[in-house]
Amino acid sequence: MKLLISLMTLFFISASFPQEVKEKENNLLTYAQSKMSINNYVDMMRALEIGERYFNIEKDIVLAVIFIESDFNVFVHNEMTNDYGLSQQNGKYILDRYNIVKKILDKEKIECNVNHRFDIYLNVLACYYYLDHCIELKGTKSKGIKKYNGAGKDAEKYMYKVIDTYFKNA
Repeated sequence: MKLLISLMTLFFISASFPQEVKEKENNLLTYAQSKMSINNYVDMMRALEIGERYFNIEKDIVLAVIFIESDFNVFVHNEMTNDYGLSQQNGKYILDRYNIVKKILDKEKIECNVNHRFDIYLNVLACYYYLDHCIELKGTKSKGIKKYNGAGKDAEKYMYKVIDTYFKNA
Protein backbone atom coordinates (compact mmCIF):
# COMPACT_ATOMS: atom_id res chain seq x y z
CA MET A 1 0.00 0.00 0.00
CA LYS A 2 2.78 2.44 0.92
CA LEU A 3 4.52 1.69 -2.39
CA LEU A 4 1.32 2.48 -4.28
CA ILE A 5 0.94 5.76 -2.38
CA SER A 6 4.58 6.59 -3.11
CA LEU A 7 4.19 5.95 -6.83
CA MET A 8 0.93 7.90 -6.98
CA THR A 9 2.56 10.80 -5.12
CA LEU A 10 5.44 10.88 -7.61
CA PHE A 11 3.02 10.79 -10.52
CA PHE A 12 0.78 13.60 -9.27
CA ILE A 13 3.66 15.81 -8.17
CA SER A 14 5.54 15.31 -11.43
CA ALA A 15 2.53 15.66 -13.72
CA SER A 16 2.25 19.42 -13.24
CA PHE A 17 5.88 20.38 -13.96
CA PRO A 18 7.79 20.89 -17.22
CA GLN A 19 10.02 18.02 -18.39
CA GLU A 20 13.31 19.59 -17.22
CA VAL A 21 12.03 19.95 -13.66
CA LYS A 22 10.71 16.38 -13.68
CA GLU A 23 14.15 15.06 -14.60
CA LYS A 24 15.89 17.14 -11.93
CA GLU A 25 13.50 15.90 -9.24
CA ASN A 26 13.60 12.32 -10.41
CA ASN A 27 17.39 12.10 -10.05
CA LEU A 28 17.32 13.06 -6.37
CA LEU A 29 14.06 11.23 -5.67
CA THR A 30 15.34 8.01 -7.22
CA TYR A 31 18.45 8.30 -5.08
CA ALA A 32 16.34 9.07 -1.99
CA GLN A 33 14.25 5.95 -2.62
CA SER A 34 17.40 3.84 -2.61
CA LYS A 35 18.52 5.33 0.72
CA MET A 36 15.26 5.41 2.69
CA SER A 37 12.62 2.96 3.84
CA ILE A 38 9.39 3.23 1.88
CA ASN A 39 7.56 4.65 4.93
CA ASN A 40 10.18 7.34 5.48
CA TYR A 41 10.24 8.16 1.76
CA VAL A 42 6.45 8.57 1.65
CA ASP A 43 6.54 10.77 4.76
CA MET A 44 9.30 12.92 3.24
CA MET A 45 7.35 13.28 -0.01
CA ARG A 46 4.23 14.33 1.85
CA ALA A 47 6.23 16.79 3.97
CA LEU A 48 7.75 18.28 0.80
CA GLU A 49 4.29 18.69 -0.69
CA ILE A 50 3.04 20.41 2.47
CA GLY A 51 6.12 22.64 2.64
CA GLU A 52 5.58 23.89 -0.90
CA ARG A 53 2.03 24.91 -0.03
CA TYR A 54 3.05 26.96 3.00
CA PHE A 55 6.41 28.43 1.99
CA ASN A 56 7.76 30.21 -1.07
CA ILE A 57 10.54 27.71 -1.76
CA GLU A 58 10.78 25.05 -4.45
CA LYS A 59 11.03 21.52 -3.13
CA ASP A 60 14.06 20.99 -5.40
CA ILE A 61 16.08 23.34 -3.21
CA VAL A 62 14.93 21.56 -0.06
CA LEU A 63 15.78 18.20 -1.66
CA ALA A 64 19.27 19.49 -2.47
CA VAL A 65 19.70 20.68 1.14
CA ILE A 66 18.49 17.34 2.52
CA PHE A 67 20.83 15.44 0.20
CA ILE A 68 23.83 17.52 1.27
CA GLU A 69 22.94 17.66 4.96
CA SER A 70 22.02 14.03 5.57
CA ASP A 71 22.29 11.96 2.38
CA PHE A 72 18.61 11.13 3.08
CA ASN A 73 19.48 9.52 6.44
CA VAL A 74 16.51 10.31 8.69
CA PHE A 75 18.39 9.53 11.91
CA VAL A 76 21.69 11.29 11.31
CA HIS A 77 23.03 13.27 14.25
CA ASN A 78 26.11 15.45 13.99
CA GLU A 79 27.55 15.45 17.49
CA MET A 80 30.02 18.24 16.69
CA THR A 81 27.34 20.72 15.62
CA ASN A 82 24.41 19.13 17.50
CA ASP A 83 22.33 18.95 14.31
CA TYR A 84 19.55 16.41 13.79
CA GLY A 85 17.64 14.69 11.02
CA LEU A 86 17.23 15.05 7.29
CA SER A 87 17.83 18.79 7.18
CA GLN A 88 20.22 18.87 10.15
CA GLN A 89 18.24 21.21 12.38
CA ASN A 90 20.42 22.61 15.14
CA GLY A 91 19.68 21.37 18.64
CA LYS A 92 19.81 24.92 19.98
CA TYR A 93 16.91 26.09 17.80
CA ILE A 94 15.10 22.85 16.98
CA LEU A 95 12.31 23.08 19.56
CA ASP A 96 11.40 26.65 18.58
CA ARG A 97 11.29 25.73 14.88
CA TYR A 98 9.36 22.53 15.53
CA ASN A 99 6.77 24.41 17.60
CA ILE A 100 6.28 26.87 14.73
CA VAL A 101 5.89 24.22 12.00
CA LYS A 102 3.76 21.98 14.24
CA LYS A 103 0.94 24.48 13.70
CA ILE A 104 1.06 23.64 10.00
CA LEU A 105 0.90 19.94 10.76
CA ASP A 106 -2.02 20.53 13.10
CA LYS A 107 -3.88 22.21 10.20
CA GLU A 108 -2.98 19.23 8.00
CA LYS A 109 -4.21 16.84 10.73
CA ILE A 110 -0.82 15.13 11.02
CA GLU A 111 0.21 14.07 14.49
CA CYS A 112 3.77 14.71 15.61
CA ASN A 113 5.86 15.05 18.71
CA VAL A 114 7.97 18.21 18.86
CA ASN A 115 10.40 16.44 21.20
CA HIS A 116 11.22 13.80 18.56
CA ARG A 117 14.24 15.41 16.90
CA PHE A 118 14.14 13.02 13.94
CA ASP A 119 10.46 13.49 13.04
CA ILE A 120 10.46 13.69 9.24
CA TYR A 121 7.52 16.07 8.93
CA LEU A 122 8.85 18.48 11.53
CA ASN A 123 12.42 18.31 10.21
CA VAL A 124 11.50 18.90 6.56
CA LEU A 125 9.07 21.71 7.39
CA ALA A 126 11.66 23.28 9.71
CA CYS A 127 14.00 23.28 6.70
CA TYR A 128 11.39 25.11 4.63
CA TYR A 129 10.71 27.52 7.48
CA TYR A 130 14.35 28.34 8.15
CA LEU A 131 15.27 28.60 4.45
CA ASP A 132 12.30 30.91 3.90
CA HIS A 133 13.44 33.02 6.86
CA CYS A 134 17.05 33.14 5.60
CA ILE A 135 16.01 34.09 2.06
CA GLU A 136 13.71 36.82 3.34
CA LEU A 137 16.46 38.10 5.66
CA LYS A 138 19.20 38.10 2.98
CA GLY A 139 17.09 39.05 -0.05
CA THR A 140 18.11 36.31 -2.52
CA LYS A 141 17.90 32.54 -2.65
CA SER A 142 21.65 32.09 -2.96
CA LYS A 143 22.38 34.35 0.02
CA GLY A 144 19.59 32.66 1.98
CA ILE A 145 21.07 29.23 1.27
CA LYS A 146 24.44 30.52 2.43
CA LYS A 147 22.87 31.85 5.65
CA TYR A 148 21.20 28.45 6.25
CA ASN A 149 24.68 27.07 6.83
CA GLY A 150 26.08 30.00 8.80
CA ALA A 151 28.70 32.49 7.70
CA GLY A 152 32.18 32.65 6.23
CA LYS A 153 33.96 30.61 3.57
CA ASP A 154 32.38 27.30 4.63
CA ALA A 155 28.92 28.79 4.22
CA GLU A 156 29.87 30.07 0.77
CA LYS A 157 31.14 26.60 -0.21
CA TYR A 158 27.88 25.16 1.10
CA MET A 159 25.87 27.61 -1.02
CA TYR A 160 27.73 26.54 -4.16
CA LYS A 161 27.31 22.88 -3.25
CA VAL A 162 23.51 23.30 -2.91
CA ILE A 163 23.30 25.30 -6.14
CA ASP A 164 25.48 22.75 -7.94
CA THR A 165 23.29 19.88 -6.70
CA TYR A 166 20.15 21.82 -7.62
CA PHE A 167 21.31 22.54 -11.17
CA LYS A 168 23.30 19.35 -11.73
CA ASN A 169 20.11 17.41 -11.41
CA ALA A 170 18.37 19.59 -13.98
